[in-house]
Amino acid sequence: MPYLTEHSAQIKDLSLFKSERSEWTSNPVEAGVRMIMGYLTSDNGLEAQSYRFKKDKFSPDEAKKWLKSHKIAYDLFEPARNDAEFTHALSGTVGYEISAEDIRAFLGEASVV
Repeated sequence: MPYLTEHSAQIKDLSLFKSERSEWTSNPVEAGVRMIMGYLTSDNGLEAQSYRFKKDKFSPDEAKKWLKSHKIAYDLFEPARNDAEFTHALSGTVGYEISAEDIRAFLGEASVV
């Protein structure tokens, strides 16, 4: 599923990992890039599952170039959603229209708490 603020590059299939959220960790790699790691179901080893790129620092093409320059192969690349796509997806879920401004305001307030 595409994210609102990040592009995502899946390097290993999600089905290979334990599904519990407590089994996952996010590690900053450099400014605007983080690696999502989880524990494999097969041997309980900790491995990278995906890389996430802040869309305000990387375009989709720049993220793909970064992966290539670091010799990281990916199975699936999903560009970040734009505000209109995200608003539409949420509106369908809750049954009424939500503006992108409302979402930003909520997320801003939620991060302060």
